[in-house]
Parts: sequence; structure tokens; C-alpha cells
Amino acid sequence: MSNLSAQEKPSQSLANDYPLFYYLVTLLVPLLLIYISNYFFGYKKNQRISELCFSKLKPQLESHFQNIGENGQSKKESCSLYKLYATGKSNCGYILIAVEMIKRKDLLSVVVSKLRNKGDRITIEVPIRTTASLPLILAVVKQTDVQKTKRNYSDLGSFANKVKVKGLSKNLVCLAESQELASRCMTDSIVKRISELSSSVESIHITDQVVIRPEFCLTLRCAFSLDPKATLNVPKMLSVVLEIVDHCSRLEVPYPKKTLIQKSRNAISSKE
Repeated sequence: MSNLSAQEKPSQSLANDYPLFYYLVTLLVPLLLIYISNYFFGYKKNQRISELCFSKLKPQLESHFQNIGENGQSKKESCSLYKLYATGKSNCGYILIAVEMIKRKDLLSVVVSKLRNKGDRITIEVPIRTTASLPLILAVVKQTDVQKTKRNYSDLGSFANKVKVKGLSKNLVCLAESQELASRCMTDSIVKRISELSSSVESIHITDQVVIRPEFCLTLRCAFSLDPKATLNVPKMLSVVLEIVDHCSRLEVPYPKKTLIQKSRNAISSKE
């Protein structure tokens, strides 16, 4: 009878003989299954997000650029980073669009990202060709990120200060060298487009201090947060970028004002 009882309850016998091993197995097996499931579901979700973003951007890109991606497709840099490179627009060298996502296939990265309140984002880089040399340093950032932005970008930290821009959303701040330059650069249409995206805007940064190629005097770099609802606004993000590029490429600053800006920069640099 005792032999039968032992045979009928092998798991109980194992738990009694090797309690630590038994509990480790019962704990680790479900965790392993969760991790494997998360790997495949996370990989597929990131792929879907990138495909959705680029499919929404493609019509605009096709109407402004001649050469788009590799045979019209984005390039997978990693499971959490996809990029699309396009050329053929006369007033810029290229546009580089990157969809940067949480490493969803890694369960630990997902947890850490949630704790740090980090999510998906889309970044856009464009070197701009201007009609003449243009001294311009300007950024639009969140009100809460002003000091961090000025620490991270030396040109903004050295030369830019808060300026008022009529119509700009209250949670955003414009940093520029002068009120006049901000007014010249930030047209009513651009301000309206940016304000419509106020919840998604992380930074919009235009500068003559980063020269990617000699023939392009300005560099525009933008970052937008990409929560699930924001994917609907992806075309609007590209629209505001293209409008800034078109406007700044035609922007002119009178020679006396250029001289004054350069003198001011030299004076600040000499103090530092």
C-alpha cells in the first residue's frame, strides 16, 4: 500500500526529497515561457510599429524626394531601430528618419523602460542648403527640459535663451539668440503645426554650429515621442519638418545683423 501511495504521488516525493530544486523548477519554467513569448511578441510588435510609421510617411516622401531607402524600403538596424534615408530634394542634402523603439523582445528592458518612463520615438535629421550663410541657433523643447537641453547642446547652452513666440503651446519653450531671429524663423504656420504636436514634441533644433557637409549651412534635428496614439500624427511630424526646411532654406538675415550676431558670439566665447 505504501508503494502504491509513493507511485501515485511522485511530485510530492520529489518536493520532499529535493525541495529547493522543486521550487526553482516550478518558478523558472513559467518565467522562461513568459520570456520566450515576450521575445516573439515584442519582436513582431516593433516590426509592426516601424512598418506603420513608414507606410504613413511614404506618400509625403515620394512627393518631395527622388530616392527613398533601399528600393523604397526602410533598413533594419536592430530589432528596436529602423531607419529610412532619402535624397533628391534640392534644398537639403538628405532626410534620415529613425524609429527608435523599446527593446520589447527583452523583458528586462521593457520593465526598465516603464520605470524610467521611456517610450518609442521618431527622430529626423536634415542638413539644409540656404541661399546665403545664415547664423541661426534655435530650438523648441518642452518647458520641463530646458536646462537638460542646454546642458546637452553646447550651442544652446552658450548662445540661446528663452524667447517669446506668439501662439506656441504653453508646455513648449523656444530658445534662440534673439527675439528677432526667432520671429524670422518661427512663422505663424510653423508655430501652429508645432503646437498641434505639443504632446509629442521632444525637441526641434536648428543650428549652424553642426556642419554635416560644407554646402549645407544649417542642420535640423527633431525628436518626437511615439506613443500608440501618436502614430496617427507621424505625417504631421514630417510636414512640420519639411516646412521648416523650406522656410529656412529661403531665410535671409541682413548683413549688419549677421555681424552683430557674430560679435556677440565671439564675446561670449572669449568669456568662456
